[in-house]
Amino acid sequence: GLVSTSGQGYAESSGDGKGSRPEYSSYSSSFRVSGSGAGHGGNGANGCYRYSSWQLPTGGGSYGSSSDPRTFGSGGGRGCYYYGSCTSQYGAGGRGGGRIYMNASTIEIASGATVSADGTQGATYSSYVGGGGGSGGSILMETCNMSGGGIVRASGVASRLP
Repeated sequence: GLVSTSGQGYAESSGDGKGSRPEYSSYSSSFRVSGSGAGHGGNGANGCYRYSSWQLPTGGGSYGSSSDPRTFGSGGGRGCYYYGSCTSQYGAGGRGGGRIYMNASTIEIASGATVSADGTQGATYSSYVGGGGGSGGSILMETCNMSGGGIVRASGVASRLP
């Protein structure tokens, strides 16, 4: 079985740990920069680049509670492909993971079953630019008895740069 809220958190460049996109500054040469990754339980990764020497977008910051996880994952930053103007943005950032809350006297995650609140990967524009990855969401299980060999996961994903 599958219980999933993957990709159901904050949209691109939103949420408390949102990733950032490249900021336009008066550069005259071409550059291709990915958006940064979103943060949640830890900081997101900085953006990366091809054909650029300017400052990269910084990853989103950490937020939420490890002892009472109930927050949505944040969206990754959008990439930018600049050639004469950075008004056109390419490579949408990924979405954050959603939230899952379970409260029962017994919870069994059977072998082969998955409970997930993962972020989604950003989109790629052509073969040059990618969006930052979304952060994982939150899973909180309150129980007296937990069993099984299934998977419980709330993972962020890598930025996408071809």
